[in-house]
Amino acid sequence: MASLQKKGDSYYCQFCYHGRRRTFTVGAVDESEAENKARQVDYLLMRLKRRLLVLPEGGDIVTFIEHDGKPPDTGPTEDSSLLELQ
Repeated sequence: MASLQKKGDSYYCQFCYHGRRRTFTVGAVDESEAENKARQVDYLLMRLKRRLLVLPEGGDIVTFIEHDGKPPDTGPTEDSSLLELQ
């Protein structure tokens, strides 16, 4: 189950995955928005447990959860695309 902590103006969300506690910053948002994020985290963890969602190979669980199960694409960087042209 996800929990929230407030430090200063920012909220932090904590959850357990494979026996380890993980934390990420929700940010300086309203309490209701932070609570909604904690519910979303619980929902995503339930879907992972039931194997309705799959963590991408080599993916980071915190990034996966923080981005609502859709981690950002880490496509080629500008430098690597320039190397391909040479």
